[in-house]
Amino acid sequence: MHFFFHRARRICACFATGLFLQLFAVLVFFGATPALADLPDDCSAACAKAIMSLALFDQNPMDGAEKLCQAANACPQNRTIVFNLGLAKYRLNQKEQAYNLWKGLAQSGPASARLFVMLGWTALELGKHDQAWEWVFRDELLARSDPGAIAVALEVLFARGHYEKALALAWEHGENIPDHYRRKAEEFAVEALWQRFKAGEKEGAAKTLSKLSEKMPQNPRFATARDFMVAALVDETLSMPYAQPLPHVSRRPVYLGDNPNSGSPDIANLEITLPQTGCSWAFLAGIDEYRYFLGPPHAVNDSLQLARLLTRVSGFAPGPYQIRTAVNRDAQKENLLDGLGWLAQKAAFDTRCGVLFYFSGLALPLMDIAGEKGVDLLLLPHDTPINSADSERGILLSQVKQMLSGLKNEGIIVIMDLRRPFWASGKEPAEWDSALFEWDNTLMLSLNGDRAINNIDSAQSSAFSFFLMHAMMGRADRDHDGWVDTAEAFAWASSRISSLGLDMELKWSQSRPLRLSRVNAYEH
Repeated sequence: MHFFFHRARRICACFATGLFLQLFAVLVFFGATPALADLPDDCSAACAKAIMSLALFDQNPMDGAEKLCQAANACPQNRTIVFNLGLAKYRLNQKEQAYNLWKGLAQSGPASARLFVMLGWTALELGKHDQAWEWVFRDELLARSDPGAIAVALEVLFARGHYEKALALAWEHGENIPDHYRRKAEEFAVEALWQRFKAGEKEGAAKTLSKLSEKMPQNPRFATARDFMVAALVDETLSMPYAQPLPHVSRRPVYLGDNPNSGSPDIANLEITLPQTGCSWAFLAGIDEYRYFLGPPHAVNDSLQLARLLTRVSGFAPGPYQIRTAVNRDAQKENLLDGLGWLAQKAAFDTRCGVLFYFSGLALPLMDIAGEKGVDLLLLPHDTPINSADSERGILLSQVKQMLSGLKNEGIIVIMDLRRPFWASGKEPAEWDSALFEWDNTLMLSLNGDRAINNIDSAQSSAFSFFLMHAMMGRADRDHDGWVDTAEAFAWASSRISSLGLDMELKWSQSRPLRLSRVNAYEH
C-alpha cells in the first residue's frame, strides 16, 4: 500500500492539476537523439513511448501511466496521448486529474460525443452535477438522443431527487434508449411518491400518481401503484411497501449504462480488422541482455511494442493464442526453435493463415573460406557463449528460411532487427551471397553497426523497428486506401533511415505486397 501511494505521487508530479493544458504551446523533449531532431514529425518519439507505455500498462499500471505521462509531456499537442493519459488516470482512481485533462481537450479543440459523455460521467462521480449536466447538452447530444448523454442526464436528475423530470426525459427518448433506463426511472418515480405518502403528503402523492397512470395507461406499474395508494388513503391498516433507497439519499450513481471510462487505454485505438487471410500467427523474440554480454539496448521493448501493435492494427487477438513472445532468458535456442515450430504447425493447419516471425537481437555474419563474402547470418540466442561463432550454438538465417519455405501459406513475413556483437566489429563482409536474401516470402531485415545513433533512445526503440512500427500506424499509407502493405512499410522505413544517414544494411525480398495493418483511426 505504501508503495502504491509513493508511485502515485510520482505520477501526479508529472502534471500540475489545472495547468497542464495551458502549457500546450511548450514542446519538451527528453533525451532526444540527434537523429530524432531531424524528424519531420516532432512527436514521433512521444508516440512510440506512448505505445510502449500501454503495452506495459496491463502488467504494471503505475509504470505504464508514468511513461504515458512522459509521452504527454513530450508532445502535449497530441490529443490522443492526452486522452489516453486521462483514461490511465481514471483507471488509477485519479479521477480529478482525468477530468481536468479531458476538460482541457474539450475546451481546446474539436471534441467527440464520446468525450463529452465521459466528462459527464466523471463530473457526476466527482459530485459536479451542474458540470455533468452542461457536458451532456454539448453538441446537441440530448436532442440527438445519444444514449450515453441521456444516461448521464438521468443520473443528474436522480442525484438531485427530480424523479418526475427524469421520468419525463426517459419517456421523451424511450425509442432511442435501452428499456432498463425507462424502467429504472419509473421505479424511482413510484418509490419517491410512496415516500412522500409516508411522510404525510398522502393526497398530493396519490393525485400525482393518478396523473402518471393517465399519461401512461399502457404501463401497469402506475395503475397498480395508484390503486394501492388510493386504498391506503381509506384504510390506514394496509401494509405500506418496503422503502427502497433513492439515489439522492445514497449519493451514488446508479450506472444505468456501461461506464465509458472503464476501458483500457489504447493509444492506437484503430479499427481492428483481420487481414485478408482471416487468421494470423506471430512469434516475436527480443534479447537485450544476453547471458554473458549485452545485446541491442531496446530489443525487448521493440518486440513487446510490436506485439501490442499487432493486436491494434493487424487483427491479432491479445494474449498467447495468436501471438507468442520470448524475451531475454526465454529466448534460448531451444525455445526459439520451439516458437518457429509452433508457427509452422499452426500455419500448416490452414494455408489461408498469415505468419509473422520477428527477431531483435545480435547476429554474427558468417564468411566464406576467403573471408570476404557473407554466406549466412547466425542469430544469437540468450545463452550464446562469449566470442562464439559456432553455428551449433545459434540459429542460421538460412535455417529459418528452410523451416518456413515448406509452408504453402502466401502471407509469410519475417522481420529481423539485428546488430553485430561487439567482438565482430571489423568483420563485415565485402558482399553477401545474394541467394541468402532471395525469399519466396516477405523478408525485412536490418543489420546494424554498433553505433548509438541507430537507436531512438527517447522512444526506447531501435531506429529500424521504430520507423517500421510508425509505418504500420499509418505513415506509410501513401495511396490512402486505409491499409499499409509490406512494400509501403519497408519503403517508408528505409527512406527515413536513409535520410538520417544511419549505419544500417537493409535487406528486402518479397513475392508480392501483403496487407500488414489497417489504419482507419477512431477519432476522439
